[in-house]
Order: sequence, then C-alpha cells, then structure tokens
Amino acid sequence: MTSGSVESKLNNYFDRDCFTTPAIIGTDGIGTALGKSATGIANGPAQANFDLPVAKTIPLRWPREGSSVQVRVESFNLFNYPQFADPDNNFSSATSGVVSGASINPRILQLALKFSF
Repeated sequence: MTSGSVESKLNNYFDRDCFTTPAIIGTDGIGTALGKSATGIANGPAQANFDLPVAKTIPLRWPREGSSVQVRVESFNLFNYPQFADPDNNFSSATSGVVSGASINPRILQLALKFSF
C-alpha cells in the first residue's frame, strides 16, 4: 500500500504495478493464479464510527398517573469522520486501486418524542 493518509491516496490506494492479471492457461479461458500471494493481503481504509443516543423521560400526572414523555436524540457517525469503501481490486480495470465511494452515510441526527399513558 502507498504511504500517507487515506485522503491523500484515494486515487492510488495501492501500487498497481505490484499486481497483475493472471495469465490464461488452458483451453477453458479461465485465468489461473501462479503467484505466492495469499488472499486478503491488502486491507481497505480503517473504519471508526461513533453513534450516540441521548434520552430524557419526563413524568407527567396528566391524563393519568404514570404517564410520561420521552425526548430522544440519536446521532449516527457523530463526529462525521469520513469512512471510505475498499479500493477497486479488479486489476484489469482502469480504476484499479481507486477508492471511489464511502462505506457509510455522513452524520445523521434523529429526534423522537414518545408519549406514554
């Protein structure tokens, strides 16, 4: 993998010159790998996600005893940290090694109000 931050290597996540498309051997037309590389030798960008729910229940005496209102705020990806998808690993493609998308949504806030009686 190339060095630097994820943002700096979005267009060249790993060195494409270190990989090649396997040669086609045999009459079936299927590529056969003849190298010593194991599967899973390259890891994608790291994931760091922080979700936070906050809730407050307020007791009420109306319309009857035991009633309450709950206010709830939920945050998904609270710090809005960019989380990139894995790079394209089709070595015969022009976009090989390019990270072209995100793996999760940006920050999402959700507000809920529940009335129990």
